[in-house]
Amino acid sequence: MILPTFLASLALLGAGPFSGWLHGSLPPRHPHHPKKTIVTGVHGKVTLSWFTVPFNAQKAKELEPGYEWNRGFRLVTEVPLQCGGVTLKAGSYGLGFRLGKDGSWSTVLHDASGQKVRGELRGLTRRMRQVERGSAEATELRKKIEGLRSQVAAATHVLPSKKFAGEHAEHLTLYAINYGITLKDRRDATPVSGVEAEVRVSFGDLHTSFRVLEQLPAAKSKEPAGDPQRRGK
Repeated sequence: MILPTFLASLALLGAGPFSGWLHGSLPPRHPHHPKKTIVTGVHGKVTLSWFTVPFNAQKAKELEPGYEWNRGFRLVTEVPLQCGGVTLKAGSYGLGFRLGKDGSWSTVLHDASGQKVRGELRGLTRRMRQVERGSAEATELRKKIEGLRSQVAAATHVLPSKKFAGEHAEHLTLYAINYGITLKDRRDATPVSGVEAEVRVSFGDLHTSFRVLEQLPAAKSKEPAGDPQRRGK
């Protein structure tokens, strides 16, 4: 009777909360829900895409200055933007965050050419760890890596960022505060400046933000009144 009873107990465990342990399966992974934040300007939109990554406090403590965190997040703008002293053309950018020596995080954008080169750089860096030091291949790889790093730097935009006080965020949170569009006056709805927004990012106890300002095209000057034939002379 002992064996049947033991087998019956195993069957119950297999259908209960210990079934994962019995079958050797791991706990379900956290679902990384894709999300978007959209800021609408005068002539187009700015879209930020990310997903809900869970915060790992232990890993955050182990990071060294210069580490760049990029998990496929993106900033896509249909209009040119001004971010402090940084000018961005309309286009798609890889969005990441870089850890500074003082423990603060700055926002980093990579344009299309930079994103492609970063992929090549990762591949060569992995290969560099596998080859023998001092070999001809190692020397050649080192030259290529230095060249690619220069290309990445040229295609990288570091945005002025600042800390803000926020609550602990168990998962990555990104949102925008829209400060609106400046109009000419109360009777004239002509925009004199594009939309301005502050993008805030919270992850654990890390809180950083950056501002974007839509750049409007230069206003066309009006021709002086008078005889068009005389103006052409």
